[in-house]
Amino acid sequence: MRLSIGSWNTQLPQHLIENTLASQTSAAAAAAIAETGHVNTQQELLDMVESGEASKCAIVTNPPGATVLIDGNDAGITPLAFILIKHSDTPRTITISLKGYKTIEQKIFPDGKTLPLQFKLVKNKN
Repeated sequence: MRLSIGSWNTQLPQHLIENTLASQTSAAAAAAIAETGHVNTQQELLDMVESGEASKCAIVTNPPGATVLIDGNDAGITPLAFILIKHSDTPRTITISLKGYKTIEQKIFPDGKTLPLQFKLVKNKN
């Protein structure tokens, strides 16, 4: 199956397609809508990427199935692909968590560049 996120076309496994589509109705997506006042079209998102106001982002974890939060809002389950919109000069906080593993937090600045994020999760010692 082929997924199109604007002009970002790629062959993706079914579970990644499902997770990506689900992320469009996530709490993080709702927060983005609240920020802009409307649902951004694919063209608007691409324009934002081209102007440096957003970045294409893909998050992969080993093992897969981790929860992704963006600024504390649920975005979906890894592997996950989405467009991350810039918030002025404030970094966006990506949090990755999976039961039995240490939580990872990373701050990133969307700037128009593609952001491939890969995390090897470390088991808790408990």
